[in-house]
Amino acid sequence: VNLLRFNQGQDKFMSGSWDKRIIEWDLQAGGKVCNEFKGNNSEISSMEYRPLFSSVDITKRHGEEDDIESLFGDDEEEEEEETGVKNNLAEEISSTSLNMVYDETTLMTSGLNGVVHIWDKRDSTKPMVTLERGAGTPPWCMSATWDSNTGDKIYVGRRNAHVEAYDLKMATSQPTAALKLPSISGPVSCVRSLPIGCLLYTS
Repeated sequence: VNLLRFNQGQDKFMSGSWDKRIIEWDLQAGGKVCNEFKGNNSEISSMEYRPLFSSVDITKRHGEEDDIESLFGDDEEEEEEETGVKNNLAEEISSTSLNMVYDETTLMTSGLNGVVHIWDKRDSTKPMVTLERGAGTPPWCMSATWDSNTGDKIYVGRRNAHVEAYDLKMATSQPTAALKLPSISGPVSCVRSLPIGCLLYTS
């Protein structure tokens, strides 16, 4: 195991490992496995929950509403109630603060093979979305992160001194932009997005 992510209630946590397994553990049940995610084919290099305020419905983005529509719901009253909760939370989170609230139903993982998966924890039988490397981009990814402002984008650090950006509002599995760093920088080993709109990376 090389990655652990607690939920905000700290009663469950996710683990990612070199044997390619992604597992959810329940601390209230004595640390038993409560969920295992199928379909991953690479060693896990990063794992993050999605920021709460994303406007992208992952299933509708890929036209899979009919298969798991019930997971997200389409009741107007539920949507209005959820919007009210998000607005209240937004008032508590400053744009200059690192305090974050996450949508714990949606998980993003990256693998050493360079592929990024987005999972719905309520359907762990397969990744909901797979984001492929850009053309000419070599394998290897040690870090990926959500855009912390919206949760609508993902930034992926690459071996070839690039940070690729994926816009989930676009119906494509390919990167929509790339930040090219000086070649002397070397592989990007860690990338993070801050609420103030900055992107940090190390290489």
